[in-house]
This record gives sequence, structure tokens and C-alpha cells, in this order.
Amino acid sequence: MKDLVGNCAITRRSFCKFSGRLVLASSVTGLVGCNSLPTHRRLSWGSSSLGSTGYVIVEGLTSIVNKYTDISNSSYSTNGSPENMALLGEQTFDIAQTTSLNWRPAFLGQSPYRQPIKAHQLFNYAQWQLPLVVRENSGIDSFEALEGRRIAIGPAAGAGYDCYKLIFEAAGLHDKVQWMFSSWNESYDAVRDGAADATVAIMLGGEIAGGAEELSLSTSLRVIDIPAHITDRAIAENPGLSLTEVSPETFGLIEKSSMIPSFVGIMGCSSAIDEETGYKITKSIFSHPEDIKRLGRLFQFIDLKFALNRLVPFAPVNAGAARYFKEVGIWRDDLLIADI
Repeated sequence: MKDLVGNCAITRRSFCKFSGRLVLASSVTGLVGCNSLPTHRRLSWGSSSLGSTGYVIVEGLTSIVNKYTDISNSSYSTNGSPENMALLGEQTFDIAQTTSLNWRPAFLGQSPYRQPIKAHQLFNYAQWQLPLVVRENSGIDSFEALEGRRIAIGPAAGAGYDCYKLIFEAAGLHDKVQWMFSSWNESYDAVRDGAADATVAIMLGGEIAGGAEELSLSTSLRVIDIPAHITDRAIAENPGLSLTEVSPETFGLIEKSSMIPSFVGIMGCSSAIDEETGYKITKSIFSHPEDIKRLGRLFQFIDLKFALNRLVPFAPVNAGAARYFKEVGIWRDDLLIADI
């Protein structure tokens, strides 16, 4: 799939070829076939791997849109946000979860994309923090001491690697460590078993994810501080990366409040999504807060207070989404509106 993203030429035919692992998950049951790709008024949503945060969030949002609009929506599991961005550019997906880390390289046609991707933003849907952790007895007491070490970083096409690839490149260490790619649970197992030296304890909105929490309970861990000049350089390269303050009350592995590498989720859409469709989707989601709350804590960021906070200013926002946010009085004047 990395090659498909790199080529940025994923057609409906190639989409069907790997549809054995793209699971039609909400409106229709069963495996996806070429004839089941979305047609008029049925929109396809790209999520992430089965059971992941992105997968659950997209499932929940499609259920809301199905309930409150006349639009039929189906969600598909994928390899994650880099693939989703490429598929938005191909208009194979109508809507997909992406992260703020994807938009700058996609917009500029930088690696892993071989040409600029044309897509529009809808709204923010989540925020993650990614503290870098090592075993307490690893002998690693600084960021520089990671040189030559094994880093279990989750899937190769995942946001964890997107984040730390930027940071290690900024430090000149990207090619001086051993990257280990796998599922996140396998990454945590590798650190627990001593097969890896470092990993990332994923946090959503300041709450540590299940697999990372299990690792912290079974293994003594230490958080590695990243020097500010390195994170500043990484953020300058890709403003989709940011720093978020995390306190000891939230994350017991730190002794004092620390600035942790962070990124946000951005729900994106194909440039073919018209204003009226974008308006209906956005309004149906944000005008039913009680329904959103019932979906669980993963949906804590589906809120008007956060909806526009971290959209990127260089990529356009769907005109219908912009119209809704103007109606409710939260529009940001520094954002671009897609041509109608």
C-alpha cells in the first residue's frame, strides 16, 4: 500500500483489487466488490484498520449522517490516513479521516505523494499526544542516546511514524535508528519483551490508549524529553505537528507538566463534494451533540469548540462546511473556502 500511496494513482480498479481487506462496515454488510463502490447519493468514508480509533470514529459519524440526512453513507477500513489522503485525491473516497500531518506533504506533492493531492477539509475530530517512552532499565536517558536503537513505531503507514519521522529527521537521526513496523499491540509487546528499545505511548485527548496503558502497568517506563530546537525544526517543516502540554495528573510517567508531540485528526473530503452535501453532513454531526455524546469518549472532540481549532490555513474548507460554521458563528477568517 505504501507504493500505491507513493504513486498516487489509485484507480477504482486497483481499489477493487485490494477490496478483500477493505470492509464495508456500516450501511451494507459483507465484503466490498467492484459493483458495491458508492454511486450517486451513497458516499464512501475511509476510516482506518478494524477496531482502531479512526475506524470507530468514522463508524459513529456515518451512523449520525445516515440518521439525520437523506445521504447514504458507508465506511471502509483502510491502512490509515496517508492512504486515505491519496484515495480522496483519486475521488475513490468521498470523505476520509486524515491527520494534520498529512495535509502539507499532500498539498505540496511531497513524499509519500508524487504529485499534489486536491482535497478539502471539513472539521477536526480528535487530538492525539505521542510521548516517546523507553524501558526504565534500558540505559537510555536522553533523546540523543536513541542513536542505534530499535524503535517500535506501529504501522509503517501510521501517524506515529509520520510524527516521529519528522522529529528524527530534524535531529539528523532518522537513518541512525532501527525502525520496527507492526501493529501497535505488537510494538508494545516488543518493548515489554526487550525486542525493542523505545515506542510511543499513544494518548487521545490526554488519556492513554489501552495498549499503551497495559504496557505502562506491566513494565517500568521512562518518557524521553525531546529538545526544543528539534521539535521547533520539525514543526517548521510540517506545521501539522504541534506540542501539547500534558500534566503528571494525566500521564503518571512524567514528573512535571511537559510539552508532548501532538497532532489532530482532520476529516477531509473529495473536491467533488458539493456545497449542499458538505453542509448537510456537517450540520447533521454538530447539531446533535447528545447523539454524539452517547457514542462514547472517543467522540469528545466532535464539538463546535474544537471543530475549526486546528484546520490548516493553506488547504481549502468545503464550502458547505464553511457555510454551516459561519451560521453558528465560529468561522475562522484565516481559512480558505473551496471554490463553489
